Amino acid sequence: MEGNSQQKQQSQDNAILDQALHKIEFKGLSNDEQKAVKAYENIIQQGLAVFKGKKLIPVTKVNGDAMEVVVAELIKEDQEALLGEFKEGFRQLLKDKIALDQVISQKQKEFNKAVVAEKKAFTVKANKVLSIVGNINQLKDDYVTALSVNVEMQQEDDNTD
Repeated sequence: MEGNSQQKQQSQDNAILDQALHKIEFKGLSNDEQKAVKAYENIIQQGLAVFKGKKLIPVTKVNGDAMEVVVAELIKEDQEALLGEFKEGFRQLLKDKIALDQVISQKQKEFNKAVVAEKKAFTVKANKVLSIVGNINQLKDDYVTALSVNVEMQQEDDNTD
């Protein structure tokens, strides 16, 4: 039974190693390429040995418990570094947002001024056109008045004759 358990563990360990190595059968590689692939596999095996201890590779240089502490510290440091990057990035975003709001406010004021100026120009044109209507009505009144005066004057002339 113990032999079965060891074989099963070895099989799981090999599966982990294969997954970590992204083991793929490479065909037609040059000697340099084969050396590069082999060097990659070796470095991954060494790294796994550090993390997994004797399960995968019998030679390990760091106690597994100590390695967990190191990994936890690395994770913590990396998280703190990322948090610092996030804070700086977010700080810059806030500054950029404040600047954007100021630009938008300025552009809005400029736009409002332009709208008012266009409305004033339109009002001047509209007043000119609408004054024509007033002139048309006034013209009729002027003609009626002028003709009435002439008719009255003629009647007076007719009466004096």
